[in-house]
Formats: sequence, structure tokens, C-alpha cells
Amino acid sequence: AVGPYDLGVARTLEELEADPSVLPVADAARAAFASLDLDEDEAGSVRVGRALERDLGGLTALFDPSGEFLALYEPRDGVARAVAVFV
Repeated sequence: AVGPYDLGVARTLEELEADPSVLPVADAARAAFASLDLDEDEAGSVRVGRALERDLGGLTALFDPSGEFLALYEPRDGVARAVAVFV
């Protein structure tokens, strides 16, 4: 197993050749990390990497109201700070 994924989601090279689609990044982020759905104001801040006045329990995937994966944030210095922004 790798993170939340076991051999049940593995595909052979032949299967990938027939259908090269991959797991959407938003689905992978929700499966691999704690997740938090934001309101539009906070989502706007996250899009530009601003710190949030949020108490996160650890590395967290952040999503806008439509479900778009925005970023990974972590608690640091009493606020939530960007680790990686994907938009």
C-alpha cells in the first residue's frame, strides 16, 4: 500500500495503454490528506498563498466551494500556511 491506495487501484501497463486516464488530483488529495472546504473569501486568500486564521490538525487539502483543489496547508506559527498552491 502507498498512502490510502492498495493494489486494488493498481493497473497493468496494458490497462493503462488502453485507457491512460488518471485519478483526478482533487480525488487523490481528498483520499490522501485531511480536507477542508472553504468559503469563497478564504478560497480567494488561498489562491494567492495567504495564511489563514484556521486551526488545522496537520497537513490539509483545501478546496473552494465548487470542489476545486486549491492547495495543501499546514499549521505553522499559530496559523495555517501554504505548503503548495496548485492554482
